[in-house]
Amino acid sequence: MSKEVIEKQDYYHVKVPGDGDCFFHSIVGSLHLDKQRKKIADKYYTYKLEDIGYKEWAKRSLNLRKTCVQWMRKNLDTIAKGGAEDIQTAIQDAIDDNDTYKDIPEYLKKMIKSGEYAGQPEIYALSEILQRNIITYVHSGKSNYKTYGGGLSCIYNRSNMEDTIYLYHNVKKTNKPGLHHFEILYPKSKARIIKKDVYDRSSGKAGQSISIQKLQPKPQPTQRRKAPTQTRKENTRRRKAPTQRRKAPTQRRKAPTQRSKAPTQRRKAPTQRRKAPTQRRKENTRRRSRKRR
Repeated sequence: MSKEVIEKQDYYHVKVPGDGDCFFHSIVGSLHLDKQRKKIADKYYTYKLEDIGYKEWAKRSLNLRKTCVQWMRKNLDTIAKGGAEDIQTAIQDAIDDNDTYKDIPEYLKKMIKSGEYAGQPEIYALSEILQRNIITYVHSGKSNYKTYGGGLSCIYNRSNMEDTIYLYHNVKKTNKPGLHHFEILYPKSKARIIKKDVYDRSSGKAGQSISIQKLQPKPQPTQRRKAPTQTRKENTRRRKAPTQRRKAPTQRRKAPTQRSKAPTQRRKAPTQRRKAPTQRRKENTRRRSRKRR
């Protein structure tokens, strides 16, 4: 597939703050992703500039803005490599499309300040300063992005398209601030974007072959390692406990046998009591015999 149309699935769409500095945010954000690429095994990884914080992001964007405007001020007659016109003509076209600026000096005076929207003149300038291609894309259906057909882009070196800075831009026509917006399109083939805390656990420097160090638990003392053996012994003891408990019912069953003897002993008592009448009869017989005498 040509670079005029690219597939969305092949790019990270990285959001940037919509504060009027989105173009410069996108450029420094893309440069940061490239600079922080680390090779881990056979793949490259990087992290977003936003993980450092907005303050640092805004600082870098403002510095790039100042560098860009200072270069344009000194090179108004220069045609950027890959550009269709010189810088002052590109600025004049921007002035004609926007009633905010009266002339080129006023344009440059306002553009150097944070919050001013950038466009084609700044793309020409930064492409020349960075010596890199800058191509801007818009949505083209659910699966693709497409270029403006040359607008908001500058091809500095056609033989090195792999080093291109890819940008996304919405095309909504509106007077509301923040809706003419640039964002980053970063090729997944260059690197996988991960969180900074994961990135920081990797060893080595950007561009070197490294390995990520996984967080490992602290080694436990030797005595603590014996705990599993002790635990097994306790489990064995617990398993034996039911056997001991099972013996209890056997002992309890003997109790009724002892109780069953009690009625036998009680039955003998009446036999002893039955002897009492016999003794009385003998006594009565003796008394009668005495009287007869």
